[in-house]
Amino acid sequence: EFILDNWMIENKQAIGYLFSENPVEIQHGLRYFIGRGQGLTPSGDDFLVGLLSLEKGFSIVDNQFEIILETFVSSEKLTTDISEAYLQAALKGRFSTSINQLIDVLAGTKNKTALPDILTKIIQNGHTSGIDTLTGILVGLLIGTKDIKKGAN
Repeated sequence: EFILDNWMIENKQAIGYLFSENPVEIQHGLRYFIGRGQGLTPSGDDFLVGLLSLEKGFSIVDNQFEIILETFVSSEKLTTDISEAYLQAALKGRFSTSINQLIDVLAGTKNKTALPDILTKIIQNGHTSGIDTLTGILVGLLIGTKDIKKGAN
C-alpha cells in the first residue's frame, strides 16, 4: 500500500482547498497546514515549501494562494520562527540548491541523470523536512499539473 495514498485521503479536503480559486477555501487549506506537525519546521510548513517550489516553475496554484500565505506568515503567529523564515524565503522564490535542481529536472532544463543524487540530498534534509518538502512537490505534480492539463484542452 502506498503511504502517500493514505496521507492524501486523510488530508483530501485541505489539499483541495489549496488548489481552489476561492480565497476562503485557500485560507482554510493554508490554516490547516501552517504550523501542522512537530519540530523546528513543522511538516505542514515543509509541505507548503514544496508546493511553492513547484509553483516557481509550473504555476500550479491560484494567484491568491501566495498573497494569502504572505498575509498569514507576516501578520499571524501560526508557526515557529524558523519555519516562518523558510516560508518567507519560499514566497520570494528562494530555495535550497537541491530543490532548485529538482525543479530544473522537472522542467526539463537539467539532465535527469542527476535525479538520484538530488533526491538523496533533499531526503537527508532534517529529520522529516526533506520528505515533507518532496511530498508537497509530488502532490503539486499529481494535482496541480493535472489541473493545468485540463485547462489546456
